[in-house]
Amino acid sequence: MKKIIEGKAYNTETATKLAEIPTKGRRVLREPGPGIGIRTFNPNLETAGSESLYQTVGGAYFLAVEVKDGFSVDYTQPGIYPATRKDALAWAERHFDAEKIESIFGTIPEAGQKAGTIILRVPETLKKRMEAAAAGAEQSVNAWAMRCMETCEHLEEIKKHVARVAWIARTHVSRPDDHAFSRKAMGAMLDEIDTEAESLGPLLGVDDWIGKYAGTRAVEDIPQRFQPYDEDGGEFTD
Repeated sequence: MKKIIEGKAYNTETATKLAEIPTKGRRVLREPGPGIGIRTFNPNLETAGSESLYQTVGGAYFLAVEVKDGFSVDYTQPGIYPATRKDALAWAERHFDAEKIESIFGTIPEAGQKAGTIILRVPETLKKRMEAAAAGAEQSVNAWAMRCMETCEHLEEIKKHVARVAWIARTHVSRPDDHAFSRKAMGAMLDEIDTEAESLGPLLGVDDWIGKYAGTRAVEDIPQRFQPYDEDGGEFTD
């Protein structure tokens, strides 16, 4: 969907979709025609389409409203509607909880706290990479950049956790011929690595992702040599 409004182009194909909600409406039973002066509708509300919040590559917000054929929505019409950041935030506040809103717009200042403004000049190539990364994370560039800055704030602490994980792994990998390496010892090592991963999660803003990954993909992604058997096919000792 594309529309030009007041000399500005708004295109859902090139903009980043930040959020979407379903809209309710009524199915049209009969259109006006000979002998039928008004439309008639099914009285029951159904999912009739969607409202989506987008952000252009230039940072402007807009809403895209779609209505399925054969349906009518009372309070809006299909189309593209430009929005200020304030309008976009107000729309999000009507539909989402605080966590979802901050994933779109970045950390929202507390009541009474003033929001600062930083003008950051970056090379065009970096700008494009930032926009692509933000789109991949389904965030605005502003929200994505704020997350990066928050992560950098904890960089030294992150380095310590990463270094500890590397130290734990290298300590055990350096003893490949140690056949006395037991299942119990491996369990203790993995527990330590898991503890470090849990510490890293909040610092990197990926604690939810770690939980989902561990619960769905981790087991199937573990190489065979990391299953509870050694590389020669024998079981680790208990």
